[in-house]
Amino acid sequence: ILAISKDLKLKRIYFQNKNEIIELYDNFQEKNQDLEFVELSMLTMLETIGHSAFADCINLTVDNLVSAIFIDSYGFSNCSSLSLPSLPSNLSELGMWAFNRTTSLGQLSFYCPDLKLIPDSCFQYSTLSIDTQTLSSGITEVGSNAFADCPNLVLNFNDSEGAPSLKTIHTNAFQRSPQINLANFPVNIETIRS
Repeated sequence: ILAISKDLKLKRIYFQNKNEIIELYDNFQEKNQDLEFVELSMLTMLETIGHSAFADCINLTVDNLVSAIFIDSYGFSNCSSLSLPSLPSNLSELGMWAFNRTTSLGQLSFYCPDLKLIPDSCFQYSTLSIDTQTLSSGITEVGSNAFADCPNLVLNFNDSEGAPSLKTIHTNAFQRSPQINLANFPVNIETIRS
């Protein structure tokens, strides 16, 4: 577990002894909203990004997320400069609001076969776009407002490959995301909550 004194004012973080860090604790960046860069791609053992670990770091850029299995609630919330090439392929859990208001997120690869749930407001107000225009094959549930207000998001539900495991869509999951056409739901949808 990596802990940084709350009295330090940091702009850039690089890591040594990279294989020893498995978790960035909750509120990792507290009082470091000026944080601009964190080298995470070298943290090959990093499994957990804690609650609000980088929340409100509006200038934050991250080189890549390689091994994170769990990104807790608000992990990167309101990181308006954040862009990523992909979510980690071994990602299995996201917290609510994990990428909320990431207004520079852009196009990313979304291949996370162990991820089952996109929780409430996870990507709300982000500029996310998914390179394949499909949800990862393991996703069974999309929470309330999960992709609401995502103007660049395009998803293709027109064939069985669009969301093969999706069973439940919660209230307003895609609200005000103008490029989502829910007219052709996947055949496996069981519940749409309103």
